[in-house]
Amino acid sequence: MRRWSRARHEVYETKDARYVAIGSIEPQFFEVLRSKLGLDASFGDQFDSAHWPAQKEALSRLIRTRTRDEWAALFGGTDACISPVLSMDEAPSHPHNDARRSFVTVEQEVESLVTSGAVSVS
Repeated sequence: MRRWSRARHEVYETKDARYVAIGSIEPQFFEVLRSKLGLDASFGDQFDSAHWPAQKEALSRLIRTRTRDEWAALFGGTDACISPVLSMDEAPSHPHNDARRSFVTVEQEVESLVTSGAVSVS
């Protein structure tokens, strides 16, 4: 099975047809994710590839029960490695990007420092 087919490292659609990204690869992050979602041991071991298809389907169904922003609020400040997938209109004002000065305004146009080629060195 391909590496990217793991349930714990995927983008899932939410109730409002937006998305959240889950990157709970390390065991401690996966446990936080599982705990916050109320998933018990029957969800299966994160490293057993036999469980991955069922885990992915279960997470897909579960994530569709709330909006992207509801998931972001539930997981905000945790180490579950789950985050909202932002539109390009939302990304510049997100606190994470704002704190890192990831976007700049040049002649009234917002540009990403990543896509504009500029590098921020602290």
